[in-house]
Amino acid sequence: MNIENFKNQVYTTRKARINASERLMKKEGFIQGINIYYSCILIAFSIYGLKNQSYILSLLSTIASISLTLSLLYVGAQKYSERAADLKKNYIQLQELYFKIEGITEETPELIKYREEYIELLNNSENHSELDYLKAQISLEKASVKNTLRYYSVIAWYWFLKMLMIVVPIIVIVL
Repeated sequence: MNIENFKNQVYTTRKARINASERLMKKEGFIQGINIYYSCILIAFSIYGLKNQSYILSLLSTIASISLTLSLLYVGAQKYSERAADLKKNYIQLQELYFKIEGITEETPELIKYREEYIELLNNSENHSELDYLKAQISLEKASVKNTLRYYSVIAWYWFLKMLMIVVPIIVIVL
């Protein structure tokens, strides 16, 4: 592997890990927000069901309560904050490695040691997603048009799903 390619690889991996860390934190924030949102809707359903003594609404509220509890347990088990912190630690270590190799211009025993350090850093951390890598490529202006379109289509799909999660309870209430 040529030295410049190695430097680019370390830098791109670092950038992808930053993206992964940010993605996990955003995901946790969104899920916490959506759980609060669904909890508020559930409270409104429950109060309305009690007021109108509706068996069906009480049953739906119970099912929704159980579903919300299970989703909270699932999200808690994902440990998004911890994983994001681990990725942050890893990308800081990758930055330190990048500073070490930045001035190297030829193959040296030191460079071999740094390549081994890079492999060790990769092994000690959760990997970023392909989407994180594509985002890194786009930000570094190294992504193909096809990959750029792929990235933005996936992002659009995620936004659509998020909006659907917000709008569906409103539609159910209105109906």
